[in-house]
Amino acid sequence: MKTVDQALLDAVVEILEEDCWNYTVFLKSFSIEPYENRDLVETIKKVFGEDVVMDNIRQIRKEDVRGIIDSALYYAGDVATGPSAASLASPEFHTAVRNVQEQVANILESATRVETFWFREGHPAYPVFWDFALVFTGETFVTILIGSSSD
Repeated sequence: MKTVDQALLDAVVEILEEDCWNYTVFLKSFSIEPYENRDLVETIKKVFGEDVVMDNIRQIRKEDVRGIIDSALYYAGDVATGPSAASLASPEFHTAVRNVQEQVANILESATRVETFWFREGHPAYPVFWDFALVFTGETFVTILIGSSSD
């Protein structure tokens, strides 16, 4: 199965939350085997539970994925909330994000469809500053990558 290594996502979270101000980050990757009638709503409910409600489900271009992830992870915040400037500028952070993006690129190579959505109800975290949910579907996999940040 194709997925983003959770250890890489955790490394990004650790760096962003170091010396931050009122800022927490949630990054998770889930992978499931596809099944007949690959309905996205059923797929999401299979991963997050029957009570979740999604909105704004839409297909996106593969070329847009990198920008969605980068705009979230490089969010600078303001003087009262956000990651530290030193963390965002650190070589460790750039390496961690590059490693995540490389794994996402590997998934994109095999993906036949990429979709985005947001949780109207049942979000596994508490999004405030930024939020994304991406679903990569291939012939032999479905991978969901979600991220959000809050205070």
